[in-house]
Amino acid sequence: MKKYPIILSILLFSFIQSVWANMSPKARIINGNLTTEAQIPWQVALIASPLDPYQSYICSGSLVADRWVVTAAHCIEQLEKQNSDYYILIGAQNLQSIQLGQIIKVKKGYIHEKYNNHIYDNDLALLELESAVDFIKCGKNCQTIDVINPTLEKQNALIASMTQIAGWGVLEDCDNSQSLVCQQYAGQMMRNPALYPTTLRYTTVKLANCLSSSSLYSAQQITQNMLCAESPMQDSLTDACYGDSGAGLTINNLEKPYLLGVASWGIGCAKVGYPGVYTRVANYSDWLNAYLHPNTVPEQKSSQTSQSGGGSVSVFMILFLVILAIVRWRFIKSA
Repeated sequence: MKKYPIILSILLFSFIQSVWANMSPKARIINGNLTTEAQIPWQVALIASPLDPYQSYICSGSLVADRWVVTAAHCIEQLEKQNSDYYILIGAQNLQSIQLGQIIKVKKGYIHEKYNNHIYDNDLALLELESAVDFIKCGKNCQTIDVINPTLEKQNALIASMTQIAGWGVLEDCDNSQSLVCQQYAGQMMRNPALYPTTLRYTTVKLANCLSSSSLYSAQQITQNMLCAESPMQDSLTDACYGDSGAGLTINNLEKPYLLGVASWGIGCAKVGYPGVYTRVANYSDWLNAYLHPNTVPEQKSSQTSQSGGGSVSVFMILFLVILAIVRWRFIKSA
């Protein structure tokens, strides 16, 4: 009888994955490479169950502080609406070999207030973890990545600059392929390594103008909060694909890597004319800092308020003493 709860659990995790796939945009690693240990130590996997990270994998994210992860809003929209439990896995390349990793429950997901799930504008979310990542235990496999600011982005994230994207998304775009792998495994309840990799993969893409002459996107689809990246080589197209949503687009031409974008959506995968579309994180510096560094501004306001309040109390006290003295003087005089 014990086998039935196990079977039901597996079906539940697969159902969650299936529902997410049908509801999320086509966030788009095709023709990528396997990562080496600790190559991308800020990459996290969002999972529905700590018992089976591979089958319950949902999205990716980037660790930006010991208790905070940046991901795409569409990755957690339904989870938050349904008040579902979900977790992050950090420090593991392979979703089926997690001994070196840490699984931490998400305490709360914060979706950007202006997120538009029709055109995926402001497709950004922050995950607050129930406990901090243990960097000592995790070692080189767990590190944070800094979010790029508008000044650094303007100076370094130029068109044709090389960037990196990684994820556990599908290896083939089965919406545009009739391969045997797609015929066998696409749409199946259970993830299969032939189509859904167990090990984190990465690729290099170059920044592109979302509305260039070669782009097939319309102006109505692209906002100032989005940036695009495409394959640097036309003879071997590479791109993120389904399941890579929420992953961080990073730029490495500075003294250290910076989080430049978050995998959001696209039409097809590695498809000419349709570069991958990413949320432009530099546009959200203030929003992110309000959560990541909440005490910076409030402390100043609190200090000003305290000083102002102290001054007000002193004035009122002086006025009270003056009035009291006048009343006392009149009382003595009348007596």
